[in-house]
Amino acid sequence: DDTTWDRGGPRAVDSHVWDDTDGEMYMTFGSWDPVGQDVIAIAELDPVTGRIDGFDPDKPAYYPDGGHPSLHTVATFGEAAYSLHHGEYYYLFINLGSCCSGLDSTYTIIVGRSTSIFGPYVDRDGRSFNISYPEDSYPGTVVASGRLGEGRRIGPGHTGLIERDGGLCLSYHFYDGDDNGHPKLGMAPLAFDEAGWPYAVTDQTCHFR
Repeated sequence: DDTTWDRGGPRAVDSHVWDDTDGEMYMTFGSWDPVGQDVIAIAELDPVTGRIDGFDPDKPAYYPDGGHPSLHTVATFGEAAYSLHHGEYYYLFINLGSCCSGLDSTYTIIVGRSTSIFGPYVDRDGRSFNISYPEDSYPGTVVASGRLGEGRRIGPGHTGLIERDGGLCLSYHFYDGDDNGHPKLGMAPLAFDEAGWPYAVTDQTCHFR
């Protein structure tokens, strides 16, 4: 048999389907996998069928042995990935840390960038997202930390972006340190520093008309 079950590529989870500025459609997806290193991938989609090019519609969960040529690995760690093409760069937002543990959550949103959609993605210090790292030493430029803002928004995760008033608004879930750790949805403007790295403006809010 020349196919493998959920081991020829990234896990089919946490997908982000998006249109690039070139008019093509892509999907960024994947999650931590203790078996392999192909964790986060980007694949081009057929805008008519919504399928990844070359996949058998009768076997949607199978990959050819060794991976599929349409899947481009962009990170070997993380989960809840989200892609953004802004200016001259492609940005890859990923979550690190522990989710879903209430006030003990350590979720952190990080970002890498590349001039090419399929990478390589690197952080502010030039560290690649495509090689293996020891635990707790992953690269990534922090967008929102485990104690976002002044400590109320604990474990922010799962990036979402929407355009508002000429800018970008970052959405994320978190546990409210001022409300017994109840899970809530947070929103904050996303800004870029002089070097072009994005960060959450935690002392402001997004306005919807």
